[in-house]
Amino acid sequence: MRLDHVGLTVGDLDRMRDWYATALGLTPEFDFALPEHAFRGVLLRGAGYRLELLERAGSTGRPSPEPGVRMAYLADPEGSLVELLDRGRAAGAS
Repeated sequence: MRLDHVGLTVGDLDRMRDWYATALGLTPEFDFALPEHAFRGVLLRGAGYRLELLERAGSTGRPSPEPGVRMAYLADPEGSLVELLDRGRAAGAS
């Protein structure tokens, strides 16, 4: 499996873009917005991976643990948890 990117919902896109760029050495690849939906984001590029930050008015994190998978979490300065999930050990995973 080749992971294309990881997406994360944040409360302050500008602040988190700067933090992730500095903390992980990422470079902004492109910004996008859907003003009619109060939604905007940025795709950041690292060495072999990309991180997409998404900001939508009123959005919150929604944890979704599943049995049989390996998970790791990373907290950013806003307290948002970044979930890294491996389904390789789950029953029936392909």
